[in-house]
Amino acid sequence: MLKKVRKKVNVFGLFFVAGLAVGCSGSNNAQSDSTEPVGSTVEATVGEKEAPTTTDRKQVDVKTGGEPMERYEAYLEAYDVAVGPPYADPNYAPLLELVTGQEREAVDRVLKSLVEDEVVIVYPESSVASHEFSGIGGMGFLEETELYEFIDCRISDEFEEALNGEPITDGGVFTYARRVEMQKVDGEWKVKSIARQDKYEGQQKCEKYYVAG
Repeated sequence: MLKKVRKKVNVFGLFFVAGLAVGCSGSNNAQSDSTEPVGSTVEATVGEKEAPTTTDRKQVDVKTGGEPMERYEAYLEAYDVAVGPPYADPNYAPLLELVTGQEREAVDRVLKSLVEDEVVIVYPESSVASHEFSGIGGMGFLEETELYEFIDCRISDEFEEALNGEPITDGGVFTYARRVEMQKVDGEWKVKSIARQDKYEGQQKCEKYYVAG
């Protein structure tokens, strides 16, 4: 049986090697491959959705991840709320204040598309959705450019559901290796880009991206 709930996400571990990178490469792909629709059929206003007061995710190790990772955790929570029931909210302030650059454009595209199609993103009652973070060789905290990059190994079983509660798609279970770039903007860390590196069927480990720690 399916239930309209926000996904429950657990962080299995964080293995990040901090250091200076040889260079910083941009991302060609944003979080979503959706095309931007024209117009909107539902109006949403800031403040109609309440931000969650608790999290199902384990606290990030601040000694290795620190503030950038904490802000990414906040982004994951806010994203779930913005795309979830009772309707997608393109004006959800807790999410918009955590994104910049390519990811701001991607978030706008996704939310406008959901509004246009009158659907939301939901998860099975016994969702297996999770996130596991890892550093990548040659990447880390770049103090002089205020960037922080890592891999988010995301297991997802999300699917689309109509506003009337009718399931539209059976998303199945997939694992995505996503390269995340955080950037400090006016003193605050924001998600700058999320680019898919790999996609696997079922629950997998993104082992080729892991850095032992």
